[in-house]
Amino acid sequence: KNSLIALVIPPLQNCLWGFAITPIEDFLHTQGYTAVVCTHSPEESNEALSNFLFHSNIGGVLSVGGALNEEILLQLKENHFPVICIGDCPSSVNLDCISSTNYASSYEAARYFIQRGHTRFGLISGSQTSFTQRERCRGFLDGLAAHGLSIDPSFQFFEETSSNMDVSFLCQMLKTPEHPTALFFTGYYAFLNCLAGIIQQDLHVPEDLSVISFEKDRILDSLIPKITLIQENFSEIGEKAAGLLLRRMNNDLSGFPEKILVSTTFIEGDSVRTIE
Repeated sequence: KNSLIALVIPPLQNCLWGFAITPIEDFLHTQGYTAVVCTHSPEESNEALSNFLFHSNIGGVLSVGGALNEEILLQLKENHFPVICIGDCPSSVNLDCISSTNYASSYEAARYFIQRGHTRFGLISGSQTSFTQRERCRGFLDGLAAHGLSIDPSFQFFEETSSNMDVSFLCQMLKTPEHPTALFFTGYYAFLNCLAGIIQQDLHVPEDLSVISFEKDRILDSLIPKITLIQENFSEIGEKAAGLLLRRMNNDLSGFPEKILVSTTFIEGDSVRTIE
């Protein structure tokens, strides 16, 4: 058998998925497989990676966080190459996908804000080409709509966080007289980028602005007040993805394509105030 698994992750400087790598490697090792970790961006040329995948002793591929674009995913599928997408599910290629309950958790974030008396909201998100980002935005907006609320379009921002345009947007938004009292970030890096903007505006969390974001790490753990967070279960996602890939490599195609959602954890901090 081909005992090598290609674990393709986004560039390391922009990757929270490192938390899933060790559980994947450990699980594969117990089954007699070895993970070969590669970094790749969907904007990069596919040629070098394609040559590696098709001309090495690779038995299957785990594509993490949208690292592989739909062109190379389609190429892998057409060549009957076992591949599992972790995090981002491609829209035009039917493949197995393991992701989080992004819609449901974002819906609950909206309800959490509303239960604490907030009626003016802002939303800062990454690119809407990402399945994960779309689901988080859709869940939050639907959660507001279920209570007869919405977001002023001028208080919604959709962009790649690497551009830092989200910080400029935040600063402009917070200068408006009736700026949001509650701000939902659909990504970890968007929140970190904008934290400086909140400080620059001489605003305090949660007295002036309440926030909820995604992912928990040592940086956010060190912040005062503690940030209210939605945490993905990277370990469970990684183990389920690795297990499903081995099934596919052993010609078990039952349920294909599977879409598995792993529950998130809501971690209540001190970053959302109650408005009486």
